[in-house]
Amino acid sequence: MSSFIIYTRDAASDTFKNLHAVVSSEQDARNTATGLDALVFKNGQRWKYFDNHGASFSITEE
Repeated sequence: MSSFIIYTRDAASDTFKNLHAVVSSEQDARNTATGLDALVFKNGQRWKYFDNHGASFSITEE
């Protein structure tokens, strides 16, 4: 089972803060992050960035 942690951008400080949302399914993570300016980590690794317009982008490590 995977775990997803969601960080949202705080407009006032322009930093990402933990939303304190830990979900166990990919669909729940997508549903929670869609429409937010959010970074999502899957099993402790960067996974996706969601913009506040509903788009998502994969994040890969180089």
